[in-house]
Amino acid sequence: MLNQERECEIDVSEFYFRLTTESIRLFSNKNRVLSGFQKLVDDRADVAKELLKYYPASDLREHLAVIPTDGEIPLRFSILESSAASIDAAAVMLQQMLDRSIDFADALSLIMYDLIVDEAKTEVLTKLGLSPEQAERYRRILKKPPSNVVPFR
Repeated sequence: MLNQERECEIDVSEFYFRLTTESIRLFSNKNRVLSGFQKLVDDRADVAKELLKYYPASDLREHLAVIPTDGEIPLRFSILESSAASIDAAAVMLQQMLDRSIDFADALSLIMYDLIVDEAKTEVLTKLGLSPEQAERYRRILKKPPSNVVPFR
């Protein structure tokens, strides 16, 4: 089962598709290598289970409202089975914490949201004159540390 892949087929909205292509661009630029969607997802799949440590549930719900998942644009890709399992597990957890239906595609959208937030911070910092490496290092400390406060629904 090591390195087995899962074929994924989802029909997404135009906004979701644009989020996907922008995420690929940012991920490729960050890593300085042309990457595909599979590499992006496999690299960031474990992020999904950590999202509620860094973002209020209201922000994640708002992202899903602004960037709807369902649409008519076919998105076909393969990812590692281990990545798919991580995203599936995170979707269950996110559904409970966000008090709304969250499926695989929604969890994937939230992973891309996290990438966009992270990279937008880095782009702003490079505009301040920091090198990409300095901006990346500084960006890491911009996240609020997890608290022991449990959010109410």
